[in-house]
Amino acid sequence: MISRQLVDLLNSGEAVSVVGSGISSDVGLPTWPTLFGGIAAELDRLGHKTTKARDSERRGKLPEAFNLLAALTSTDDIHTRTASRIEQGTTPGKHHERLADWPFRLHVTTNYDHLLEDGSAGRLVAVGNRGSELHKLTGGARDIVWHLHGGSRLPNGISQLVVSKSDYDDFYPSSNAVDKLKALATAHRCVFIGFGFNDEDLIYVLKAVGRVAHHGRPSFAFLGYEGSASASDAKTHQQHLRTDFNIEVIPYARRGNDHDDLHRILDAYAPFVLRHSIRLEGGANNTPDYHPIASSLRIQSSLDIGGLSTDNPSLKRSLLGARVLAYIREHPDSQDQDLRQFYQSGEASQAEVVDCLDSLRRNGSVTPKPRLNLTPDHQSKTEEAEAQLQLTRDRFRSSVEGRVSNHTSELQKVARGRTGKAVEAFFDQLCRERGLGVAQNLATSDSDLASRRTVSLVQQLPEHLAICETRDEALVAINVAADILTRPNEAESLFLGMLCQAYFGQHLARASVTLAQVDLDLVAGTCYLLDASVLICLLADGGAAHRFTKNLVENLASSGALLATTDLFVNETAEHATWAARLVRRVGEQSHELINALRCRDGYRPNQFLDGYFLTTQPDASFAAYIRRLLKVDDSDDFTRDTVADRLAEHGIRTLQFDEWVGFNDDYLARREEIQREISERRSDKGTYKHNRQVQAEAEVALIVDGLRSGALQLPDKEANDGFFVSSTRVVDRLPNLKRRICLLPEGLAQWMWSSQATSPKHADLVFEQLLWELSQGGIEFVDRATLLTKFSGVVEASELELRASVTDRREYLIDKYGPDPAQAFSDADPLDVPRLAIEVHKEALHQMESKLSAAQAREVAAKKVAKLTEKDLHELAILRGEKRERRKKADRQRRAAASKMGKGRKRRRKKQP
Repeated sequence: MISRQLVDLLNSGEAVSVVGSGISSDVGLPTWPTLFGGIAAELDRLGHKTTKARDSERRGKLPEAFNLLAALTSTDDIHTRTASRIEQGTTPGKHHERLADWPFRLHVTTNYDHLLEDGSAGRLVAVGNRGSELHKLTGGARDIVWHLHGGSRLPNGISQLVVSKSDYDDFYPSSNAVDKLKALATAHRCVFIGFGFNDEDLIYVLKAVGRVAHHGRPSFAFLGYEGSASASDAKTHQQHLRTDFNIEVIPYARRGNDHDDLHRILDAYAPFVLRHSIRLEGGANNTPDYHPIASSLRIQSSLDIGGLSTDNPSLKRSLLGARVLAYIREHPDSQDQDLRQFYQSGEASQAEVVDCLDSLRRNGSVTPKPRLNLTPDHQSKTEEAEAQLQLTRDRFRSSVEGRVSNHTSELQKVARGRTGKAVEAFFDQLCRERGLGVAQNLATSDSDLASRRTVSLVQQLPEHLAICETRDEALVAINVAADILTRPNEAESLFLGMLCQAYFGQHLARASVTLAQVDLDLVAGTCYLLDASVLICLLADGGAAHRFTKNLVENLASSGALLATTDLFVNETAEHATWAARLVRRVGEQSHELINALRCRDGYRPNQFLDGYFLTTQPDASFAAYIRRLLKVDDSDDFTRDTVADRLAEHGIRTLQFDEWVGFNDDYLARREEIQREISERRSDKGTYKHNRQVQAEAEVALIVDGLRSGALQLPDKEANDGFFVSSTRVVDRLPNLKRRICLLPEGLAQWMWSSQATSPKHADLVFEQLLWELSQGGIEFVDRATLLTKFSGVVEASELELRASVTDRREYLIDKYGPDPAQAFSDADPLDVPRLAIEVHKEALHQMESKLSAAQAREVAAKKVAKLTEKDLHELAILRGEKRERRKKADRQRRAAASKMGKGRKRRRKKQP
């Protein structure tokens, strides 16, 4: 998902990039372990014993390992060898050039190389980490690369390489460089790129930075997670960074030192960034306003898509106008009353048709009464549009030729020409037959989503490769077509957008009576198995794709199709509703957590039942009443799989377990295990694996469709002549021994269905609904903010008051985290984020209060201990003094007794004298 907040931050020109080794390792520079290994090998050849250092490196203690190497020679020697190895790679990669071109205020890097400066064409200047160099970072510093851990080309007087443990101890946890880093992080938001947040070097940086950024304005990090990491572990780690370091994570898949997925994400953000290399007229410094979805689906000269709202009356009127124009083009000299077929068929009311015709006459497209004809002016505009399309086609051809040449220099001119023609023919057919998919690829900002859809779109390419005479020609054609679908340039986007518009307009306006044939010949007698996403949209009244799905199911049923699903998909549908009901009951209908769920924040995924009730106007008094109405139950939690199956049966959809299909035997269980493993591997590779039940359901439906086609399986009381799986996923296509396509996208099936019927504005509306729904499933947010603010205005207003009160009353407890002016941290916060921020500020204040209380209690306990010790000492002193007095008394008694005894003796002796 493209973060608008990050795009705005980048284009503000005030963000600081913090660049790690993930960028440089891609262009061949050594990683830290590789760097250690190379230097250790050099010392081995010189006769030094590096065994202890290697043992430390194997334990993951690299700074200590470098310390042990330095003990064999010297720290300066290790620094020199490090710089020498870094300077062996001096060519910046495309991502160094990209980051240097993006409008960062300045760059902070822990890398020793100078590839960012090299990739900036001289615009960026290197700054060291010692002495007076740090003064260059003060004031309005811009266009510099601060080498926090030293630079390989910088002299020792201004730069120290931070390699060994002793080097780290010189800098962390306290030094002038770290103080400067804290100041930068306080004044500016950061964007971390190419770091592994579990790396020891970044942990030092994070400890230094701490939690000094404004909480309402987080920093961002493009962070890679190993493919083996669980989703829950990744989510926990992301929450840890958000809570403790105020960093929002944009995750990507990483395999070891392979950061290809990071580059794909950066490719997705690149079109939105106002680069330094762009020269704007008039000195404008803001980002151009992009509307890729609206612009690529705008229908040339006849349809005005306007603002993407399917309830927009101007859209419906434009579609009706396109139908009228198409009718007049095919039936010249007709009369007004001939248009009655439009309102007699129910496509529009008579008043709408009359009003539309009057508008076309007023704008000069249709001649006045009594005859209906297109005016010369309208014909002239049509010819101009066709000329523009031809011009864009010529530019497209030139662009394709350039791509073919860039992919290979070995093909001769004639061979390159054949390759270009194959690509052009492929795109012409693709835009005509699957224009919606091409338009979605042009519209999406998510490169991963575009790549996945590209896999589906290029399936038609092989039939166009017959023109190629060699394997190399065919490979180049495949690569060029995939590149254009994933990363089209301006000329390609313009041509493909216009081509989609032309064909899409023909389909909607019925100017063309044919559409591409899909893999089915007849709807009647074909069994369509519906996956959980289709069932959920069908039942969730008011959801983003409810009308689309309901209309599609009704059309299939009325055409004689057989509709079915499996018990596993029904269970998933029931759980979808149960989860929504429990969430609302737990958090209430007016809560910040519900806002996050509707916006798909904090790990929440789209839920059609929540959207259907909260983002539309529903007659129900509460969400519980909404669920009860949809599922016809007495209690919002009192429904089971059978309840959902009963509701589906009302739409003509049967629910069957795997073993309930006629013809089922135990062999299918063994085959299911095999296919289930294959689907699990596919989903794991794509990062879409959720749980075993998911892949079991997909494996079962693949076997059911295959069994229906071969006649080995049948419905209990109906005979199907074909079968398809209606789903937004294509993961079960082209499985082993199941080569024929199994899946049909809902919007593709709808287009095919409606092309054989009288297309109406309603159908066009429904296509757009499904388009927006699928895009939202891919992570693009289309939540109506106005609706959210209206529905949750009470929560937002109360939270704003609570936030202001907390900041005012508890300022002393918030300064450590939010800075000296905590209110400033939330001055530009999104209103929909205020409820979450209010709770976080409250928690932070309580945390600080508890911390201070705990500290006070600890001091009191210590004081009491001191007091107790004093009392004890006094008591012991009193005892000692008492004992001393007793000893003195005893001694006195003994002396008196001795004296008394001696006196008596003398008396006795005197009496014995004569």
